[in-house]
Amino acid sequence: MSILVALTVFALILPAELPDKTMVATLVLATRFPPLPVWIGVTVGFAVQSAVAVAAGGLVSLLPGEVVRGVTAGMFALGAVILLREKDTDIAAEEREIAEELADEPPVPSFRRAALTSFGVLFAAEWGDLSQLLTISMIAKYGHPASVFVGAWAALLTVSGLAVISGRVLLILSGNDLTAAEFRDHAEGSPRWRALLAGERVTRRELPDATHTFSSEAWRAQVADWTSEWLASW
Repeated sequence: MSILVALTVFALILPAELPDKTMVATLVLATRFPPLPVWIGVTVGFAVQSAVAVAAGGLVSLLPGEVVRGVTAGMFALGAVILLREKDTDIAAEEREIAEELADEPPVPSFRRAALTSFGVLFAAEWGDLSQLLTISMIAKYGHPASVFVGAWAALLTVSGLAVISGRVLLILSGNDLTAAEFRDHAEGSPRWRALLAGERVTRRELPDATHTFSSEAWRAQVADWTSEWLASW
């Protein structure tokens, strides 16, 4: 196995996937289900997709040298077109599309169902994706199937991991606090802040009489309880 090839593939795929439907889909899934089954489901989905791409790249590499170079160049060109098109993608529309796919899911699914649903959503989303094309190209160019697989899979797992843990916010505001009052006034007067605070990934709690340091034992206990509940919901 070549560490250099694996790192090259990782560095190529990671930035290409950050604005991709992959990350959007994982974010939406993480708002509906607990993070662990989501991450396990998408991890398996990415493993299968990466293995398929590596196998396809291996078949391409069996062709004559000139054909391999032509196919590789074509893959990179197609990848560039896909990347340019994705720059203009409406992220909000993608979120709505994925949310509609999950509309029939029960509010509190089992661990197994959440993992299988996450696997299915990501498995479908990745077919013909930029990461798959790049993986095929890297196999055709470098060989080293194990190295390319590890680099591609690691990049996809990094993106999905960031999506699972990002965007989840616990906001605790004290009532007897000038800074918190200024924040409330600013947020209420800003459409963008109102939209952010109304999002499903934001959990908001308020202690009406508390100071900014939550100076009483009861206030601190309440903050600890809310924090524990929030973490347990992951």
